[in-house]
Amino acid sequence: MPSLVITALVASFTFVRLLKGPWMRNPQYLAAAMIGSMIVVIAGDGLDPGIGDDFIMGNLLALGGSAAGIFLMGRVIA
Repeated sequence: MPSLVITALVASFTFVRLLKGPWMRNPQYLAAAMIGSMIVVIAGDGLDPGIGDDFIMGNLLALGGSAAGIFLMGRVIA
């Protein structure tokens, strides 16, 4: 479980940096990306145990959750 959360956190920091710029200027997007990433990774691991341990699928789930969190946050703000 800790590896899933670490993967989700690293992916959210990376994705926010790539899409929205510096983290200090966009803390709301960083929080949304973290929450979205953790939800998707934990849900994916609940559906298929061990999927988060796979390097490619774990990272894809984390990046997808980050993207979903950022997208939803953008829709709420706008």
